[in-house]
Amino acid sequence: RAISSLGMVVASNWTAGVNENVAVTAYDEFGNVAVNATSNIQLTPIASSSMQFAPVSGLLALSSGVATFGAQDTVAKSFMQIVAREVVLGTQALSKNLNVKHAAASSFAASEVILTGVTVNNIRNLAANVIDAYGNAVKDTSVTFTVIDSSNGGIIVSSSTVLTDSLGRAVVQYQAGSVVGVNTISAQSTI
Repeated sequence: RAISSLGMVVASNWTAGVNENVAVTAYDEFGNVAVNATSNIQLTPIASSSMQFAPVSGLLALSSGVATFGAQDTVAKSFMQIVAREVVLGTQALSKNLNVKHAAASSFAASEVILTGVTVNNIRNLAANVIDAYGNAVKDTSVTFTVIDSSNGGIIVSSSTVLTDSLGRAVVQYQAGSVVGVNTISAQSTI
């Protein structure tokens, strides 16, 4: 029997870099699985240039009416979709909206930040950005700032341990010391 529709099953919430299963099922005009169909199914991402499929081509033949793909994305974002298309007839199915959240924190975005033009006894914001292995900002990660060299009295005037925000930024306020010189502050996290 000919394929009259396709159905797609895929989780809507993904984690960056983690493989997800995408199952596409072909149905005949009576709503039965088209177990004898041998058509090829092509997957195409919508609103994502970083989505990858397994197989890489995004093309699989139906087996007993089903084609099961692997898919992943490494960029944290929302509102992308997948379209599945039967290659010969053009029958299509569209996934629900897919949301990719960041993976686990893996590093700071920069290993060193140098501020210039700091005035003696001046208060400045210091920030550290936490990212995952794919460069996505990671929120709700604890970061502790510690004064290493205070140039005669520099201190952190806010809480020294803070959580990253939705942009992956942990921010503290630092008051420079009373003598011109180098102030060294470290940021650490259990990443």
